Amino acid sequence: MLGLFESIFGNGAAHGVHYPEQLVDKAIERAVDGTDSRLRLVPGYQRKLRSPTLKAIHHVISLVEDLPPPAEISRPRYGTDSELSAFFVSYNHIKEVIGSDRALSEVLRSTPGATPDQFVALLLMQKRERNVAGMALDGDILRRDVPQVTVSFSAHRLLDATAEEEHTRRLLRRRAFDHLLELALARITSARVERTGLEQRRKLLRHKLAAFRAGRWGFGQATHEPALDPGALEAQIESIEEQLRGLGAGPRLLETHLEILSEVLDQAEQNLWSTPTPLIVDRMGIRYEHPTEGARELNLNVLHSANGSNDVMRLVSIAREELPPRRDFLQEARRYLG
Repeated sequence: MLGLFESIFGNGAAHGVHYPEQLVDKAIERAVDGTDSRLRLVPGYQRKLRSPTLKAIHHVISLVEDLPPPAEISRPRYGTDSELSAFFVSYNHIKEVIGSDRALSEVLRSTPGATPDQFVALLLMQKRERNVAGMALDGDILRRDVPQVTVSFSAHRLLDATAEEEHTRRLLRRRAFDHLLELALARITSARVERTGLEQRRKLLRHKLAAFRAGRWGFGQATHEPALDPGALEAQIESIEEQLRGLGAGPRLLETHLEILSEVLDQAEQNLWSTPTPLIVDRMGIRYEHPTEGARELNLNVLHSANGSNDVMRLVSIAREELPPRRDFLQEARRYLG
C-alpha cells in the first residue's frame, strides 16, 4: 500500500532531470496504489507509466523548489511585514490561526522531546475581493462613496509542518504528487466503461477517493472533522482494494483507467500549477492600481488545481514562542477525574 509516512522524494531527488531509478519505480507504484491497484494486471503498465511519471516528478519538484524561502511569523515581524499585515487582520488573528490549526496541533502532539525552535509549513489561504464605497482624498478634498475594492484572506491552513525547511519541502513534493493521483482517481470514478458491475466499482472507487481526501494528502480544503488515523485509513483503503479485486475487471476497463492516470501525470503542469500574482494593498486591505506610500506591492503565489481550487500559498516559519502550548492529556484527565 501507499505507506502514508514514506517520502518518495528523499535527499538527492530535488535537482536535475536524472532521477534515481528507485524514485521512479516508487512513484509508479504509488500512482497505481493511489488510483486502481488492479492496473498491475495490465501487461507493461510500468513501461506505459514511466514517461508520464517522470514528467510528473519533474513538475512537482520544480513546483516546490520555486517556493521562496519561508516568511517568519512572529510578533515583531507582524508590524513591519507587508505580507503578514495583508494575510492576517491582527496579531491576535495569527495566534488564533496557529492555535486552532488541527494539522499543526497533531504535529506538535506527535513530536517527541522539546519543542523545536521553529516549524516550517506551507500556509494556504483563500483571497476574497469585495466592492465597497469608501472615502479617499482628492487633493485636499475628502470624498465619500468612492468605489473601492477590499482584499481579505480567509480559510487559513497549514500543511506539512516540520522543524526543517528541506523536510517540509520533501513532504510538499509528495503532497503535490498525491494531489495528481487524487485528480486521476476522481476522473476514474466518473469514467463510463463496461456496464457489468459498473455501479459497484464506482461506489468502491468513490469510497477510496473519500478516504484519500479524509487523509488530507492533497491540497484540498480541510474539513471540521479531524484527519483519520493513518493506520485505520490504510486498513480502510486496503479493504476497498480487496473488494475491487474480488469484482475483477475486464481489459477495457483497466486500459481506460491506465489511460486516465497516464494522461493526468503526463499533463501534470496543466492539472496543478502556480502563478505569480501581484497585489497592491494598504494596511486596511484596500486595493490600489499603483504603489503608494501606504500601499506596497505584494508578489503572491497562487496554487491552481484542475478541480477548480485556487489558493494563495506562502512558505512560513513559525517561531517557537508563537506555537500553542502542548496539551498534557494525562494531566487534563487527572483534573477531570479529580
